[in-house]
Amino acid sequence: TCASHPCTLHMGERHKLLNSRREDVRNHYELERKRVETQSAIKRSLAVNKRRLDKIARRQEAIEDVAKAAQDALQNVLADERKYGEWLSNGICQGLLGLLEEHVVVRCRECDSKIVTSVLGAAKQNYWKTIKEATGADKTVELSIDPVFLPPPPTPNQEGATCLGGVMLFCHGGMISIDNTLDKRLEQVLEQDKPAIRKLLFPH
Repeated sequence: TCASHPCTLHMGERHKLLNSRREDVRNHYELERKRVETQSAIKRSLAVNKRRLDKIARRQEAIEDVAKAAQDALQNVLADERKYGEWLSNGICQGLLGLLEEHVVVRCRECDSKIVTSVLGAAKQNYWKTIKEATGADKTVELSIDPVFLPPPPTPNQEGATCLGGVMLFCHGGMISIDNTLDKRLEQVLEQDKPAIRKLLFPH
């Protein structure tokens, strides 16, 4: 019938339908606005994070450069066999004082086995003297070279583990150890001085 034709809908129903469509349009644009705002916020956050990560990466590279320069300087020092021998002797003695054991195994790089063997006597004597002066006790130690060696010294384009030098000391079948390698010493110094290094490299 004519009364059921859309043209004959009651004005109130038309008004309702129009308002409903307007509301749908508003909701659509509101959702779209929120979507655009969310995407913009995500992009800004990603950009900020990227800048932060880039800054961290640059700082880490600079600290690694400092570590590399320190390694190069150490290798130059190690070229003086007399100074290196003295350092090894002192390092072994310090390790012995940390262990206070009667039998200790000394591990070194294969290329250092000769010089390490040559300083064992001085290290044992220094160990005995230090304890004697501090406590009055006579404490001796037996030292042996570990047949297992530390990794070799670093060379250009070398892959795998390397060691700058120094020794590791073991007792009780390897259950107790002291790491007196130059690598460990350098790592400790860099970690302790990291705040000062950052301040010098990145004052702002």
